[in-house]
Amino acid sequence: MAADIIKEDINNYTFDFAEEVQRLINEMGPKAANILFANMSVRHDGTRLGAVFHQLMGGKNVTEEYAREAGQYAANRICEDPTRSSFAVQSDSETDFSAIIFNQGTFTKNFFGPEYADLSSLFTLYHEAGHILLPEGDEPDELHPYKECAADAYLALRFLQRFGSDAIPFLSMKSWMRSFAAFSGDTKHLSTAVLDKIIADSTTHDFTTYSHEKIVECAREYADQWTPTPEALSAARPFFLRKVKKIRSLLAGTCLSSSSHDLAFLVGAKVAQPFLQTGIIYQGKRKYFTKKKRAEYESSIAARLDSMNIDELFNNSAVRPALKPKHIARALQVILPSNRKWLVFNPR
Repeated sequence: MAADIIKEDINNYTFDFAEEVQRLINEMGPKAANILFANMSVRHDGTRLGAVFHQLMGGKNVTEEYAREAGQYAANRICEDPTRSSFAVQSDSETDFSAIIFNQGTFTKNFFGPEYADLSSLFTLYHEAGHILLPEGDEPDELHPYKECAADAYLALRFLQRFGSDAIPFLSMKSWMRSFAAFSGDTKHLSTAVLDKIIADSTTHDFTTYSHEKIVECAREYADQWTPTPEALSAARPFFLRKVKKIRSLLAGTCLSSSSHDLAFLVGAKVAQPFLQTGIIYQGKRKYFTKKKRAEYESSIAARLDSMNIDELFNNSAVRPALKPKHIARALQVILPSNRKWLVFNPR
């Protein structure tokens, strides 16, 4: 049991890079000795782009030489694309060192509004730490999201460990965002099933009592069991890549179509949930369905859920109870904070 874990107040949380990095170093123990943490941004002086390092922190074995080399590598990558998000640099055969790089200009991106800036920063830190702690699996691509799912599993468990059930609305919105991104082809980060399973299990598992070591192992197990298979993603992707401008058309080709692949259906059904509730505020404009359409779409989605068996969509590397349709429907729901009537979403 993690006796030193005390549930924190998520509503009053403030992100501090140095404090969070030091906390991670303490929790990781010896594993943190060879990790460099860099908080940086890109500045344009009128003629060229330059990387600006705000904070450099590292484990006890991180040398000045490695910090300089890793910093230059990160600067080059970010200057090539200033909109690049944060990333992790894994150790290789030539060095035992790893690095977690923040792009100060993007890692606080507030998809759900400015009040989530601090939680979004913590989300990013934990996600990149998850990559370092869970390095197994193929390099991520649109058919192999295992590493991204493992990183998201780690961050979700850390949020639940620190904030308890109060973390569920934020994680639920992030899960929805991963499905929404799949519509534009980003299945490399399609961790919705992993996140939703962790959220569902949080009603019967007290993750606040888990040690850091147990959190890492659980993240690996969730990724092993609930990452979509390459076969399922290959079959589902054609339903996501259709060039349509209206959300209703996207849903019509996935969760409202009897011929769509099961994974495409589930992703579409996930994206549809806020519209079947009160609607969303999308880039400042409210999008919603009429009461009649909501009833029609809900009936169509529920009918297909009743006949589904989703085991074949996910890895079967571990024995687990079947997820019955009614549990799927509950997991698909997007849980909003108590002070929110609509989901607010501001994509890049």
